[in-house]
Formats: sequence, C-alpha cells, structure tokens
Amino acid sequence: MNGLLSLAAAAACAPAAAGLDWVIAHRAARIPLSGVELDQADAKMSVPTTAGAGVAGGSRFAGATTASGSRFATTAGRSGVATTAGATAAGGNGVTTSARRRVRSITGRRPLVVAAAAALAAAQAAHSGPTWLLPPQLVLIAGLVALAAGDVEWLLLPKGPVWWTTAATGATMVAGAAATGAWHRFDVAVVFGLGAAAVLAAVSIANPRWMGFGDVRLALPIGLVLAWSGGAGEVVVGLFLANVLAALTGVLLLATRRAGLATALPFGMFLAVGSVATLLLSR
Repeated sequence: MNGLLSLAAAAACAPAAAGLDWVIAHRAARIPLSGVELDQADAKMSVPTTAGAGVAGGSRFAGATTASGSRFATTAGRSGVATTAGATAAGGNGVTTSARRRVRSITGRRPLVVAAAAALAAAQAAHSGPTWLLPPQLVLIAGLVALAAGDVEWLLLPKGPVWWTTAATGATMVAGAAATGAWHRFDVAVVFGLGAAAVLAAVSIANPRWMGFGDVRLALPIGLVLAWSGGAGEVVVGLFLANVLAALTGVLLLATRRAGLATALPFGMFLAVGSVATLLLSR
C-alpha cells in the first residue's frame, strides 16, 4: 500500500516542481544584468569603439548588433562601455542574452529538480502513510524543491511561486480539516504559520541584509505545514535547523575563504532543507 502511495506522490510532485521551476527560470531571466554578468559578456566579445559610441556607466543601451545580426540589450553597470553596429562576438556567435543564459542555467538542472521532488515526495509518503496530513506536505515539498533551486542560483524567491505554494497548502489543509473535523489542528497551523513569518519579518525589518523578504514569505507555508503535521514543536525545529545549517555553511565558507562577511547566502534553501528534514524525521 505504501509503495503505491509513494509512486503516486512522486508522480504528482514531479510535474508540479517542474512547472514552478519553469516559472522561476523565466522570472530570473527578466532581472537586469549584474556587473559580473557584464564582465562575462565583455569577455565573450571584442568591442571596437568609435567616436560617440561610448555609454556612460549606469545608463542603459540597447540595439547593438552582433556579427550574426542578433540584438542584445543590457543594463550597463560600468563606465567606458562602447559598441558599434559591427561589434564582433567571440566565435562569431554573438553575446548570449541575459534571458537565454538564465533560462538555460536553471532549466539545465530541471531533471535534478524533478528527481529531487519525486524522491522526497515518495519518502514522505512512505513516512506519513495514507493520512490527510500528507497532501499539504507533498505540496510544500514540490514548492520548496523548485524554490530552493532558484534561490541557490539567483538568490531569488519569486512572489508568485511562493504564494501559489501557500495557497495550495492552505487549500489541502482546509480539505483535510473538513474531511476529518480537525479544525483545531488547522487553527493551530494558521497561528504558527503566521508566527513563523512574523519572526522572520522582525529579523528582516531589523536588518534587511540578514533576511530578505522572500524568506519571510516562504516561512508562511513552511510554518503552516510543519504546525499542521506536528504542532508548534516542528515549526521551532524546522526554523532551528535552517539557522544552524546557514550558520555552519557561513563559517565553512569563511574558513575556506570562499566568501566574506558581506556575502549573501540563499537562506530559502536552508529553510527548505530544514523543513523537509523535519518532516521526514518527525514521529
């Protein structure tokens, strides 16, 4: 019985995670180029300059034509950038646009996202068994896998996928409460879901560099599902694990000189890992 349930859970979560991953990829593609990406673009092309072709740093330019005839547009973050209509890209292929680079970057990992969502969903189904606690857990897992992948790549937790995950978890919880009469469990979940978001919001307001508001939004569905599954204790454990993992990762990166004190970490990924671990290890 649990084997069939695990297969059904994996089959349901895999396409959901893939769909959210697609949305996140295309949302990431619309973010203006950063200075690092501009450097990468410059490294791929030779840019002959002519009088009057210079662009002041911080202004926008668009419409430069590559040798292949394609067009690109970027946000210039440095001074001294100059192009002509005959700018030649290395290899003659033109500059890869921000949208294409970013979509490829995330969609190239989509099989891993799908596989991770399917595996975690199957494991959670085997752990929980056929109960009304399971549907919100599976919805959360599908959302967290896709959101964690986007956060690792771009430090991005788009509002749409977060709110969709929240709405879907809420809907499955309402269905479960209606089917079983467990409205008290639902009320507790709402209280502690809002409480988890409020705690992270306080941290974000105190110092936005410590906590992005995307993490605050993500805490709501996490708190809802963890409280629905095991009460306030699981919410505390999930947030605690996320903070411990983030702290250990930060210390490791500092010790190996791969990051500095000002380096931003994808806290949404740590929230996801802490939450899923809490679900899988709960009694």
